[in-house]
Amino acid sequence: MIIQKMLIQWILQPLSAISNQISAKARNSAFVISGLMIFFAHFIYQSERLTFRYLFLFTFDCFMAGLMLFFSLPKKISPIKFDQYLLLPWCGFSVMALIAGLTKSEDYLPDAMLYLVMYPVFFLVWSNCDFQTIQKKLILIVQLSFIVFLGINLLFFPITGHRYSGFFSNVNGVSYYLALVFACSLQNIISNQKGRARLFCNYIFLGISAALVVYSNSRTGQLSLITTFCLTAGLLFLVNRRGYGKLLVRRLLPAVLSIVIFFPTTLYMFQLSEKVTQVISEMGTPEQPGVSAPTPSRSTGEKLDNIISYNEMKTNTSGRTLDQISSARLSIWKAYCENLSFWGHSNVTDEFTISLTEYYSKETNVPNSRAHQTILEFSYRFGILAGLCYLAFNIFAGLKSIRYAHKRPGDSYAIMPFIIAIAFGSMSLVTSFSGSFCDMVVFYYYLTQTPLMRRESMSDA
Repeated sequence: MIIQKMLIQWILQPLSAISNQISAKARNSAFVISGLMIFFAHFIYQSERLTFRYLFLFTFDCFMAGLMLFFSLPKKISPIKFDQYLLLPWCGFSVMALIAGLTKSEDYLPDAMLYLVMYPVFFLVWSNCDFQTIQKKLILIVQLSFIVFLGINLLFFPITGHRYSGFFSNVNGVSYYLALVFACSLQNIISNQKGRARLFCNYIFLGISAALVVYSNSRTGQLSLITTFCLTAGLLFLVNRRGYGKLLVRRLLPAVLSIVIFFPTTLYMFQLSEKVTQVISEMGTPEQPGVSAPTPSRSTGEKLDNIISYNEMKTNTSGRTLDQISSARLSIWKAYCENLSFWGHSNVTDEFTISLTEYYSKETNVPNSRAHQTILEFSYRFGILAGLCYLAFNIFAGLKSIRYAHKRPGDSYAIMPFIIAIAFGSMSLVTSFSGSFCDMVVFYYYLTQTPLMRRESMSDA
């Protein structure tokens, strides 16, 4: 509490006085633009068209996150009482990450400082704001970035193979981003949107993002979408049993319908640039004797069949062990568990790398240096205690997100911490999320924990 008062008195309140001299409209626009800059930097980083160290991305995104915080400062900031069940494991994990950064690898220090400094400041400031307004702006940022994402891919990156990643360099990377778009669109569909046009746009975003995840053939992304939708529908039933039938008919069933409609439709949309290029090529190339015509590309129907066939092959369990079905994740997890220590590791040792090469180098020819499980990854990097603290935080935050939504049946945005937590949590079980700015779903997961971090009063409970 003393640290909070000093931070408020010496830093946050003076900055608030400056920030609130700006008009509300300008502040909101600056907030959204700053958030978009983080997403655009993420696009560049994930595309690998420009190669640079994560530290540069980290520095730029921290500056933009600082601007988001600055433009959301309320006029009056008061200290808050943190929920001890969330604060203690958060601090335990953060301190262990800092120790590992000081003793094992300096590469761990940037994110350790995020856990110890940046996110707690966000928790403090946004707990003094109308968080529903913050949530709406966060969703707007995601959807505006998605419009840019669609525009670039529609124009320059048609679907040609059985695993689509657009301008991203990795199909899993694009599926993580699309899972966040899906979750935010689902939240907007559930909430009471006044305009039908806006609601219709959210159905479009939901359907296209789901279709692109299927086209990516990323099982991690597909798992996230299915889990997010089903568990959210289940929690909505728990929270609002009386009005659930109305919600089911008016919101959830149309959401399913939009996914069904846009699954084939999106594929045709993403062939437009290829078709235009083909027509221009045919118009500009006169027929010459002895010169064969350009080989026509496969039809859209053939591409869809190819995507579905590859998906069926990846999910086929006949004659395959669980380890083979999971792309050797069981073997990788076992190897990592056998190499855990209390204080963590600086990197993957050569002996450890050799033992994992056989599970990973068949497709990429690169030794495996990831645990493919976030809690296990942090346990290996920062130590067993850090992993246990991070596990405890996720469990307590997940349980409280259910309670938070259940106690606020009239607040349609109260379910957002749960939705983002499921989108993140389902993927974190089978992949390694490390840097907060490497995948935007990680950044959003921590930000949307804000209302859960504050200890509820008796009136709230």
